[in-house]
Amino acid sequence: MVFLLLQLNVRFQQNRNHPTQVTEKPVCPRDACNNRQQDLVHGFEDAAGDAFGPPIWTNDDIIPHDEDSKKALHALEALPQVKLARWSALPARVSCLTGTRTAVLKQIRTWCADPSPNTPLFFDLDGIAGIGKTTIAHTVAEEAARDGYLAATFFFSRTGESQLSDPDLVFPTLAYQLGHFDPSFLSHFGQAAAVASKAEYEGLAIQLQRLIIEPLQHVTPPPKPLLIVLDAIDECQKQGAKELVRLLLSEVSKVPFPLKVFMTNRPEPHLRCIFNHAENLHKLILHDIEASIVKNDIRLYLQTSFAEIPGRLGLLMGRRWVRHDEIEALVERAETLFIVAATFARFAGDEEVKDPRQQLNLLLRQSESSFTGPNHTIDELYLQILRKIRSTTGSPHIIERLQLMVGAIVLLRNPISIAATERLSVGD
Repeated sequence: MVFLLLQLNVRFQQNRNHPTQVTEKPVCPRDACNNRQQDLVHGFEDAAGDAFGPPIWTNDDIIPHDEDSKKALHALEALPQVKLARWSALPARVSCLTGTRTAVLKQIRTWCADPSPNTPLFFDLDGIAGIGKTTIAHTVAEEAARDGYLAATFFFSRTGESQLSDPDLVFPTLAYQLGHFDPSFLSHFGQAAAVASKAEYEGLAIQLQRLIIEPLQHVTPPPKPLLIVLDAIDECQKQGAKELVRLLLSEVSKVPFPLKVFMTNRPEPHLRCIFNHAENLHKLILHDIEASIVKNDIRLYLQTSFAEIPGRLGLLMGRRWVRHDEIEALVERAETLFIVAATFARFAGDEEVKDPRQQLNLLLRQSESSFTGPNHTIDELYLQILRKIRSTTGSPHIIERLQLMVGAIVLLRNPISIAATERLSVGD
């Protein structure tokens, strides 16, 4: 049942499930400011790592011994911010498997590293649902954090709690992360204290200008471009998404050093009309990449994932328990959708069933259906999962519970989180 619910939320809510999130407004006590600032400096140095040399952008002179610096730190800590919006906040977010998405990642890495003024400050990765945009965004963020130039991230989601799609919390969250990325940002943050205290209630333009642009205009330029990653902007509330993108495109260039913004989104009309007329933007449409390249990546992903299943389940099957022709059949069925390939792997490796051969046979026996449209592959896959649940349980209680939960997912006007869905079965 748990597996089924996860898969149905992937289908109906585009695979972005998050637990309940509370917007936190932590306050740093005045008598702890010095220790807190030291922690920020050491934390940044640790993140950069000895292997990559010293931190790229630090300033030891801003440890808040004076009253103004203490107030600035207090203002930063008081910002409303969404912790689950960080790239590393949820273990369910994963990076690309080594050897996959090589051409796309190479293009993004080259763009990230190029300090030339002729290089666009914005990179938009456009792609249909399920094609792997979030995995690519996670990889980009992970590599940038490892190399010491990731300034801030916001991973949007409509299916988590409302904070993950609230446009009023985006710029405060980014400003908070900028302050923790490098304390030199803090020394110029004091003038934003008034905005910080009521950041949720100010307009987006004021938030961006006072919390981010103005402080960055006065810091010492870093030796290499910095990066902000915004994943699934289309999952931000519709009008808010348009305003966020419009403001970023018009204001980020006012920062006196390369501050680059990597964005992902589905091809939604309200965003496409902005991106199609934007300057200073590099655009890549992910679903236009040659199908043979994507299928090679999916093949490698399936081979690796299926080989790991016996060990993860504690079964003595060996890593080569799947034949080449079976992998090829799954590759063809997945078409170019990584979400389908990932679901194949999760279904075969179901920890409750612990019979990957039986699960694989069910997938391979799936017959042709009458489904049509862009989601026909996913529709067919989840119909197979539903049939299996019905045939293996048969319990009226399970069927009734299934109807209740699936009905809620299908019929509600707005998607709800897994945590909210679980409340429908209180007492089970």
